[in-house]
Amino acid sequence: MMEQRCHTAQPWVRGLDGLAVEALAIDLAGRAGELLAERFGAAVAVEYKDEAGRDPVTEVDRECQRMLSDAIGEVFPGHGFLGEEGNHDDDEAAPDLVWVVDPIDGTKNYAIGLPIYACSIGVLFRGEPVVGAVHLPWPGEVRGVVLHGSAGSGAFAGGRRLSVVDGPRPKGGRLAAVPGSFMGLFRPGGRLVRDLGEYRVAGSTVYEVALTAMGRLQLAAATSPSIWDVAAVAVLVREAGGAAMSAARSSRLAGLLPDAVRWQPLRSFGPAEGAMTYGHLRRWSKPTLFGGPGVVRYVTDRLSAHSRAGPLSYRRRRRW
Repeated sequence: MMEQRCHTAQPWVRGLDGLAVEALAIDLAGRAGELLAERFGAAVAVEYKDEAGRDPVTEVDRECQRMLSDAIGEVFPGHGFLGEEGNHDDDEAAPDLVWVVDPIDGTKNYAIGLPIYACSIGVLFRGEPVVGAVHLPWPGEVRGVVLHGSAGSGAFAGGRRLSVVDGPRPKGGRLAAVPGSFMGLFRPGGRLVRDLGEYRVAGSTVYEVALTAMGRLQLAAATSPSIWDVAAVAVLVREAGGAAMSAARSSRLAGLLPDAVRWQPLRSFGPAEGAMTYGHLRRWSKPTLFGGPGVVRYVTDRLSAHSRAGPLSYRRRRRW
């Protein structure tokens, strides 16, 4: 029943076997989860991609990404592949279908033996996220859990349909993943800080947004995610009845007043004009919010950006 609904509800297929794409994403998320579980807790070599030592990568990240890239290339040789660990020239044109993969989101957690991490596999059709599959380690589940969804078909964990929690506003007793850097970027209006709920930060954007799609969190926010942090989970939240929004800002009075913030549905990662390249996808980064539509609307209506001028200006440290 679900397979038939998927096949007829996805206009993005257009001659492509969308069911096979989703099925492979689900299978690979499970296989990646098994690989990560086998290596979890063992000593792993950690390197850093930045001089400040804040962006780690392990041999397991690279091994997992190679496995995913090889498997996708074998089944769909004409599809593109964009992994966090790098595999394309930024000027290279991206094909219609691109797989966007983060082999381990939450590498720091994984490397020290904290079982809060995720493997994320998203598929874009002409820049739009259409398939998502995410593996999470999960208590009581030896193989963890795979969440998956595709455009127009719903989101699922096994045979159970996922649904976000929603309401006209956030509830104070519910959990929300809101990093401190997010509130350093935005100025909350009125009672918003108190209304957002109880904060939890897991150290993995994919993990937090996946929990939102499952209805465990009422809201998840990210300050400057990369495309592989949100490509898959944007599908999960949307197909679980939620909203995925990204922000853009415009200056007022040369930055002397708080900037205006425009929130838009996160529908595409591609450029507004011109051909889409791997560089366009790799460089994408915008503040994002995920949650029930009512909850997200309540929050976005009450956020403004800090002024670019003055000591509170987060603009000096991050660009978006």
